[in-house]
Amino acid sequence: MRYFLFLILMIFHNAFAVDIKDLPHGDNLRKQIAQALREEEGLQDSVLNLRRIGMNVNYSGEDIAYICGLIKDKSDQFQPDAQNKYHLYDRVMARGSYYWNWISVVRFDRQIDSPQAVHCHYGKDVSLSSTELWEQVKAQGRKNICQPVQAKDPLRRDILDGLRASYVGDSNSLTLNGPLPAVKFVVADLCSTEDYAWFTGKPMGDAQSYYRHSDGDTYSELNVVLKKSSDGAWQPQPQHLLLVQQSKSDTPAYRGTLRETDLAQMAQACMVEGDTVSLTGTLRQQGDGESAYWTLTPDSPLTCVRDANKRQPGWNQTMQLVLTPQERESLNDLVGKKVSIGGDIFLALSASHHTPLLLDNLFRLTEMK
Repeated sequence: MRYFLFLILMIFHNAFAVDIKDLPHGDNLRKQIAQALREEEGLQDSVLNLRRIGMNVNYSGEDIAYICGLIKDKSDQFQPDAQNKYHLYDRVMARGSYYWNWISVVRFDRQIDSPQAVHCHYGKDVSLSSTELWEQVKAQGRKNICQPVQAKDPLRRDILDGLRASYVGDSNSLTLNGPLPAVKFVVADLCSTEDYAWFTGKPMGDAQSYYRHSDGDTYSELNVVLKKSSDGAWQPQPQHLLLVQQSKSDTPAYRGTLRETDLAQMAQACMVEGDTVSLTGTLRQQGDGESAYWTLTPDSPLTCVRDANKRQPGWNQTMQLVLTPQERESLNDLVGKKVSIGGDIFLALSASHHTPLLLDNLFRLTEMK
């Protein structure tokens, strides 16, 4: 009986070990993968002469493929370069990025002397598995592809420290220079390149806001891109962004593999009204008496805020602070000094708003030492 069970296990093991199947001419997935490679390389007007193309047939939530071939022009002629060499496109591709498209994740590309000298990294006689291809992806390290960060990896602690340092809790109940919550982050997904990280998860440990975006008794998940700064600290992106219970990311959840270029593009997203930010700059008083108002001249201005009046010269160079009379009184000693400010982006709406961008719901305003 034990030998029979062993045989059954071997059959199932072999059935799933070799799961990369070659795709025949006319197959839609074959066309999609080849087209994705052409678009990635700017070769839309060329034809791929494929020597091998296949993908995993046992769906596991992460599609992966292998492709190898040369480029022909529309007259069916191979295209040499200036040195009379031919470029062999030899790659592992995964269906990934937040655009849900095929992307190159491993490159075995090389120049060859003639079209007859093609030698693919994985020849047609080599049986392939998705496990083997993902091992090739893993072997590339964190240079280009966002790789999973495991629980025992010190990098995981560093990234979560960056999240905790940027989390300020319920933006509607914060008081000026009052205490901020200490929370833990429950990780649903975490991956990292050398310079960027992607986090999906939930902050847990502070009192839940009535205004939170949630389902049931737990907070909704945050989708956060982080960037490693020159001092090694991980900071949510775009620059200056703070995380609150009300944070709602415009970045869609993704399936599959993310490249560093994808994360870098996400990090350039524009701020929107209501985003909570942390800025440093010089505090100034404008005007006198009842017409007086206070502004911040930021050291590093916000570069992109959706719907802001960018037609006004210097639209981001000065930001009016929305203050209560009591708060104004407490700030007299800080005028003209370098300060750190935390608050919500607010767009000008009336004549009493003197700058296109304002900071509202201030919870931090302290002198920089």
